Amino acid sequence: MSKNKKNILSKFIIIFIIVCLSFYVYTEFFSMRYNNVNNTRWLILNEILKKNYDLTDSSIQVLFVGDSRLNAALDYTKIKNSWSFGLGGATPIEIYYLIKKYDIVYDLPDTVYFSISPRFLTEYFAFWDLAVRNDFFSFEEIKEIKINSKRLNDESLSSVLILRYLLYKINFPNFYQEDLRNNLIFFGYEDNAELIDFVLNNRGKRPHPDLKDSCCMLNYETKMKNFAPSAIYDFYFDEILNFCLQNKVMCIFFAMPMNESSFRKLDNNFIAEYQKYMQEKQKAYPDFLISDSLYCLPDSFFGDESHLNQKGTDYFTNLFNNNSSVYFEVIR
Repeated sequence: MSKNKKNILSKFIIIFIIVCLSFYVYTEFFSMRYNNVNNTRWLILNEILKKNYDLTDSSIQVLFVGDSRLNAALDYTKIKNSWSFGLGGATPIEIYYLIKKYDIVYDLPDTVYFSISPRFLTEYFAFWDLAVRNDFFSFEEIKEIKINSKRLNDESLSSVLILRYLLYKINFPNFYQEDLRNNLIFFGYEDNAELIDFVLNNRGKRPHPDLKDSCCMLNYETKMKNFAPSAIYDFYFDEILNFCLQNKVMCIFFAMPMNESSFRKLDNNFIAEYQKYMQEKQKAYPDFLISDSLYCLPDSFFGDESHLNQKGTDYFTNLFNNNSSVYFEVIR
């Protein structure tokens, strides 16, 4: 190779390294500038668990943990001494480690209300692109998840879990393209700052934009002919219950309401298998309340196929505050 070509190659390598380092620094330390609000929700969670947003004075005696349907369903400012960690697409894996991390920095509450959609007992949504990308899991926790997945012969998260995790840790550019494009690289700060204010002022709840006044669209569960939780999600479901049991925390599990159109389309086998699964959990953990019910509210209470709109949230919050036992009845 000629000296001139070597010089060109050297300059290219130097430029490449500078670009890579610049990208890493920007994505690592300036996420408020480019993140979409779904990712910022996990940033808020991390900051709460680091006590940069300190919940110590919030008098939390009731903790809500689960997915986005739980987040949308209730007005936590109207539920005394409550806080919500309703994380979009969360599975029992994320929820288990959330409760463990919470216990390290805060006093555990008297009661944990736990809700996961049937979908997220069978597949992941938030694990990689939200939780891992936003540094929710430590390397030790990922290794633990890998060991449990291998022991259970369940590779539903990934067959190369550690390698994929490391790609996220070096901020592989492909994982950031959508956020950078949607916020034009630099212009996400204002929306993210508004989200943080909203979440902290609404006891953990995040807004659901663009919800309709009514929705009859069918939710994901209407596509499911059977209910068969993956081994790894079933394992961490038990880990949540065992953790609460060991720490003398009352745990109440119940599903969020579906819109009536979706509920009417659920497969009978799916319903029967879901109920059997939850009934077995109740037998295994008799000190807790574990509902086997799937139920509905009118389509007019839903803003999309899965989430309650403001009218639905107001109704459901009032229902919860006045008679929470309604969630343990099958409404057909």
